[in-house]
Amino acid sequence: MKTVKKWYENDKRKLIELYQLGYTFPEIGVKMNRSRFAVESEMRLLRRQGRVGYRTSESEAAANERGLFK
Repeated sequence: MKTVKKWYENDKRKLIELYQLGYTFPEIGVKMNRSRFAVESEMRLLRRQGRVGYRTSESEAAANERGLFK
């Protein structure tokens, strides 16, 4: 039987940081010694709490900066 690792606040901050740096869920899982599914699940919770949003592509981010999407 697998054990469930608790997500402490510093783990959540590291998850958010790695996500914002562009790492994929499997890559984050390897770096944090957690499964991809655990990472995805925690990210869903953080999004519901409003602590993190969805990533956009560089072209979308540039267009948003120029005000092309409103």
